Amino acid sequence: MDNQPSSYERSFPLAVVYVGACLMWTALVVLPLLVWAFGGDFTSPLALSASAVGMSGSAVGIGWAMRRARRWSPKETWAVRRPALATLGWGSALLATLSLGTVGEALGTKLWDLLSDKLGLELPTDALATIAEALTMGATSHRVVLSVVIVLIGPILEELVFRGFLWRLFRGEERPWAALVGTSLLFALWHLDPIQSVGVLPLAIFLGVLRWRSRSLIPCVAVHVLNNGFALVSVFWGTGEPTSLPWLIGACVLGVSAFAVISRRSAIR
Repeated sequence: MDNQPSSYERSFPLAVVYVGACLMWTALVVLPLLVWAFGGDFTSPLALSASAVGMSGSAVGIGWAMRRARRWSPKETWAVRRPALATLGWGSALLATLSLGTVGEALGTKLWDLLSDKLGLELPTDALATIAEALTMGATSHRVVLSVVIVLIGPILEELVFRGFLWRLFRGEERPWAALVGTSLLFALWHLDPIQSVGVLPLAIFLGVLRWRSRSLIPCVAVHVLNNGFALVSVFWGTGEPTSLPWLIGACVLGVSAFAVISRRSAIR
């Protein structure tokens, strides 16, 4: 009997090695560079932009090196191909864009409020509040840079990491459920903030399902970009957290509908 570990069993240690390498590079290289450039203030628009691009960009670079070592082609690693989505599939993507960010943020905020009330925990950082403040203060050019990172550069880099390289590392084409769970949990932990980590889970799960069903990274990037753009507009318009009950009920209905639609056979070409 062959006692060698299966390809599935090998994928999880490789994912751990990859994430560990990313975190080590961030701690030993990216963070010292940020301290050198911005001192101890990581709340300015340029500092937030540099930290996001530095962390995710480094992860893409490490993934590129591991891809070459394993002799994977760029196409099979990042699945930049025509999506296998019909009109219903794109409709589910639109529903997710309009709803899951709202649902996730409310879920993360309410859960942390509950833990704070019951256990007396204090939030170590409030990344969402820090980002919102940075988007409304400081030089206009710096805020434009942060906006571009939030809406465009950040989502592209993160999708290359999670629904791209890590999806391939988890062998998502052969075992999509393992890839879906693994990439969603790692995506949540990647945000390093209690509210955000919980808040991005609904979107992360949908992006994993979308990657699975469409067999392409392109719809995931589109949804991620539009979701972040919707959040950015809400900050500039001053809507803040959508806490009204009718708003949240409507967002939940749209979110559930997005999952229901993408699961239909007619959503796939």
